[in-house]
Amino acid sequence: MKIRLLHLYDDLLNLYGEYANLSAMERALSEQGLEVEADRKSLGDEVNFSEYDWITLGAGTEKALKRALSDLLPRKEGLSVSLAEGRFLLATGNSLSLFGEKITDGEGRVEPALGLFSYETKVSGSERRLSDEVCQSDLLEEPCVGFMNTAQSLYGVKTPLFRVRHGLGNSPGDGGEGFFEGSFFGTQLTGPVLIKNPHFASFFVKKLTEKAGIPYREPT
Repeated sequence: MKIRLLHLYDDLLNLYGEYANLSAMERALSEQGLEVEADRKSLGDEVNFSEYDWITLGAGTEKALKRALSDLLPRKEGLSVSLAEGRFLLATGNSLSLFGEKITDGEGRVEPALGLFSYETKVSGSERRLSDEVCQSDLLEEPCVGFMNTAQSLYGVKTPLFRVRHGLGNSPGDGGEGFFEGSFFGTQLTGPVLIKNPHFASFFVKKLTEKAGIPYREPT
């Protein structure tokens, strides 16, 4: 069975080296003996999200995020269908804002986001939230570490991906970080999260090997 991976907007939403998340998955799945095909798609490219088993996108500038959102809005139904089919999506950094109800920018302007989930994003026009992070998830046996560097805060997150042990949450005073629902996973941690946390990559690999009907082999 071939496993297909996609880095969406690899040229726009790759501010902190998020390309390495795709590389980590490609290597880990290959080590399981699976045939892996990794694609990269950007603005205007034809893409059928249901053809992919695992999709990722990372952080970008405010301008890049707006361009990605404009490109994604007409594709909302296809993306929603792929998630309903159980195809995995990992959003890191500020790309998590794209999937909520709306985004309020630093000047108070409100722009609809994809509306796939019920949280919303507010962006500060003057302050950034920076911190080293240590987070725990019931989905993972080990904590995840990373770095947060963002001007945005998330509100209304009902199912955070992590509990913060050290660092910042989705918004000031919030002890939860990120969001997950079904096969969608998002974190405001930036950069190659799966390189820093190989057990998080293994979580996805286990899901995909199970889907492929082959036994998972612990990395040596």
